[in-house]
Amino acid sequence: MQMNFFASPFCFILCALLIFTDFALSTLSSPKAYDMRHMSAMFYLFLSLKQVILVAYAVYLVLLSIIAFLAYHSDKKKAKEGEYRIKESVLLSLSLLGGAFGGYPAMLIFRHKTKGEHWYFTFVNLLGIALHMSLLLLLIFVFNF
Repeated sequence: MQMNFFASPFCFILCALLIFTDFALSTLSSPKAYDMRHMSAMFYLFLSLKQVILVAYAVYLVLLSIIAFLAYHSDKKKAKEGEYRIKESVLLSLSLLGGAFGGYPAMLIFRHKTKGEHWYFTFVNLLGIALHMSLLLLLIFVFNF
């Protein structure tokens, strides 16, 4: 199956490079004259709104997963050293809001919050993964993103 050029990752990278170059040149010549509408019009030239939403959601999930992974690691490290810890509600919120893709592996890798009395961490992380995978599949297949 042949991929459409405008739907390829190469096109996205090219578009981002063009926007950055345009922004840099415009702000160097006249910093106050740069208009954000110009940048967004150039962005939509290459990507449809659906693609922008899908990419933004994917970036959101990746960033929140990295943050959750680091938070679980930091909490485990603080637990070993007997320092002030990250609240459980913060860890659970990170996982439920999209960071479960990083939070759950962190739990397993660092063996953090995996004992029987913390069963709800496993539940919330798996629920977060199921929720965001369902939303991603819904966007792709039902709404044809």
